[in-house]
Amino acid sequence: MAALSEECRRLLAQLRQRYPGALPADPVSAGGVVAAIHITPDQARKLFAPAAAIAAGLSSYRNARMFFQVFGVIYGLIAVAGFIVHPHAEGSEQLAGVVAINLADNFLHIAISLFSLFVGFAPRHPTMTVGQTR
Repeated sequence: MAALSEECRRLLAQLRQRYPGALPADPVSAGGVVAAIHITPDQARKLFAPAAAIAAGLSSYRNARMFFQVFGVIYGLIAVAGFIVHPHAEGSEQLAGVVAINLADNFLHIAISLFSLFVGFAPRHPTMTVGQTR
């Protein structure tokens, strides 16, 4: 057990040396409290959207469709705002400090919006079983 502990200490020392600042110098003791993790609004949006999609998808078919309808409309509005607010962006800008606005992001937001609207408003097909053809 002592050899494993020494090997772990050596590995951590090498990682700290190769990537300074990536690991704390003094690890948190058992039962200690880790420093707060600061999340930007953009990161919160990127964490919230998939979590909401999964929750909606697991709850019911109707909720999943409604999520994609609302999500598609919101991303469509973000895309339009991106073209209106900053139509000739060369560097990355922020829309309300939450959404990146540049030309590439605007087209990505359009694609996300179109896909979400398609999934949300597509006509419902009857359930098909494996091996069944139309």
